[in-house]
Parts: sequence; C-alpha cells; structure tokens
Amino acid sequence: MLQDALQLPHEFARNYRIIHYDLAFPFDIERYCSQAILCSALLLQFIKDLPNRLAETYPESAITNPFPFNAYYSESEAPDVDEDNYKLALDGLIDNKQPWTLEQLYALPQETQITRLICVEGWSAIGKWTGAPLGEFLRRVGADLTAKYVHFVCAEGYSVSIDMPTALHPQTQMTFRFAGEILPTKFGFPLRIRMPTKLGFKNPKYVVAMEVTNTDKGGYWEDQGYNWFSGS
Repeated sequence: MLQDALQLPHEFARNYRIIHYDLAFPFDIERYCSQAILCSALLLQFIKDLPNRLAETYPESAITNPFPFNAYYSESEAPDVDEDNYKLALDGLIDNKQPWTLEQLYALPQETQITRLICVEGWSAIGKWTGAPLGEFLRRVGADLTAKYVHFVCAEGYSVSIDMPTALHPQTQMTFRFAGEILPTKFGFPLRIRMPTKLGFKNPKYVVAMEVTNTDKGGYWEDQGYNWFSGS
C-alpha cells in the first residue's frame, strides 16, 4: 500500500511540470510531493498503531512501596465485597451472559505487569498487577468486538466507560492480584480493571458488572466534566 501511495506524486508531478513548464518552477515538485506522501503514510500508520502502543514497564526494584490508596472516599469507606456470593454480571452485546464466579475468573490464564498508575491529581505510582487480559475475556464470552464501548459498574456505585480499542489493548487487564497477593480491599477486591494507558480514574475497582454497548453511558467523573478519553 505504501509503495502504491509513493507512485501517486510521480504522475501528478509530471502532469504539473507539463502544465507549468514555462514558469521555471523553483523547486522539484516531484521530490516534494513524494516526501509529503511519505510523511502522510507514516503519520497514518502511527495513528493506526496507537491503540496497540504499550505503556512502559518497570523492574520490581521500581515498585512504589507503600502503594497509595486513591478514591473519592476514605479507605475505611471502601466496599467489602462478599467473595462467596460474588458474580460478575455481563450484559449488552455479549453472546454468553452467564455471570462469572470468582473461582471461574481465577481459573483464567493470567499475566503479570509492572506498570505506572498516573492520577489526574498529578501523582503516580508503580505497582505489580496480575490478572487476565480483558480482550481475551471479551472474546471468550462472545462480545461484539465492533461495539464502541465497554461499561463497568462497581460495588460502591462508581462507573466508567472505555472505548473498545482500549478494552482490547494487550495491557488492559482484569486484575485479581496485587504484588503477588490476592487483590486487597483498598485496591479493588475482587476485581479491578487495570489500564496503564489511561489515567487512574479510568481504572475501576470493585467491579461487579460489565456491559458491551454502542451507547456512551458516561461515568462517575466523566459526568462531572472530566475528559472521557483520558489516555492514549
């Protein structure tokens, strides 16, 4: 495709030179058109690759300890989710809407990442997160991957929506463990959605429901004016 694109300015330039031959044009238009097409092609490829660009990862020596609690409420107000009765509800454009127990979620293939959480308030911290890639889970349950959004609802009433390319990003994770241990309450037990390509408020904790939809359902902070995308 790139080779085809690079051939376009040659024919154009030849025609242009015929039309304006007697004007003694002061530069090689064929060369400049070629460079412009090349830059455009590279820019388009860069934009196309953006959804899959990886956030930086770090060695264990860079982990922030202690890792800070962050929420719009105090740590003592964090919800205490009953693990025995927990089931992740699925809704919307999903073939298999059967709820998932923690035991079923924990049985999913999991990966570990050491990535930085960046808060909209200006601070950041590096943590070690383990869980299942969200994209793989969406494929497993038959989600419509051409849908626009994935919406999350949390135990304390929080909610957030993300675009489908972010949901399918290889680092977007259904997090079950933090620093090698079962996710503690203060960090979102039993399920947190970790997105190192997004600001912290886009990373929902205490997730109890997930919906695939073509409707932008907003979110707790987005409904108060925060930027909806907030990331890369």
